[in-house]
Formats: sequence, C-alpha cells, structure tokens
Amino acid sequence: MWRVIDLIASGVSDRVLVVILEDGEKEGALMPLIIALRGRMGEDVRAPEEVLEVAADIRERIEERVG
Repeated sequence: MWRVIDLIASGVSDRVLVVILEDGEKEGALMPLIIALRGRMGEDVRAPEEVLEVAADIRERIEERVG
C-alpha cells in the first residue's frame, strides 16, 4: 500500500494503478486499495461495509501523503 501511495504522490494516475492492480487481483486482498483509488476518481463503488471502511482509511492516508 505504501508503495502505491508513493506512486500517487509522484504523479502516477489512479486510473493506471487500478488497471495494474486489478489485472492480478484474484483473492480480493487488494480490493480496499482498488476501491480507495476508484473513490478518488469519483466512481461510486459498492462493497461490503467493512471493505468500504478500510478503503476510507486508505484514502485518508493517500490524501495525507499527497496533500
């Protein structure tokens, strides 16, 4: 997660990261991160409440890092 946040801070687009992360996503472990990125892109995403809560925490950390 921290590497993804660093990539965002250095200018890599959320959309590019979502494409890369979704490509290998099989188990769902990256789903909160993907949902956080999709939320930053303004997409309305549906997921279980606990996944949305983790995604919200991730978005908060991204915003802290990116500014």
